[in-house]
Parts: sequence; C-alpha cells; structure tokens
Amino acid sequence: MGIRPRHIDSHFEVSDDMIKMEVYGLEPHGDYNLLSFIVGDEILLVQTGPGFFPEVGQKIYLEFSDNLHFFNTETGESIFYDQGAQNG
Repeated sequence: MGIRPRHIDSHFEVSDDMIKMEVYGLEPHGDYNLLSFIVGDEILLVQTGPGFFPEVGQKIYLEFSDNLHFFNTETGESIFYDQGAQNG
C-alpha cells in the first residue's frame, strides 16, 4: 500500500475515522513539516502545514484520505492502475 504524506491529515483532537499515533520525529521544511511515525517495521511520513508542531512522543490523530495506492510487492507495479486506460 502507498499513500502520499500530504494525503494524511493530522489533528490534535479526535473525530470519526481517525487513528491515534505517537510522533516519532518532526522535520520542519519551511512551508510544511514532515512528521514520522513507527508502524511495525516501517516509518510512516505525514506532511503538515507549517504551523502544526506536535512534540516528539506526543500522541496525535491521523485521518487517511481515499488516495490509497496498492502495489504488488514482487513487481512494484500498481495493482488497480490500468496503464492501458491512460494510453487509449
């Protein structure tokens, strides 16, 4: 599964369909910040606006958009993307 960091919204307050995660890292980049979270053996990155500054170790809430992408782990190709549809 793949999702772009900008397609995950982060919040300090909980609402429907959110998951609670602990902030592992924070990287300010000027006009946006990157938050990192540990998920099993992987690191999840979330892009936030420049004014969103949770503390490392703080628990915040994440909301995933519908922009999920699924990939074959052996080939790396998208499972649902029809490349022929783009060419036809």
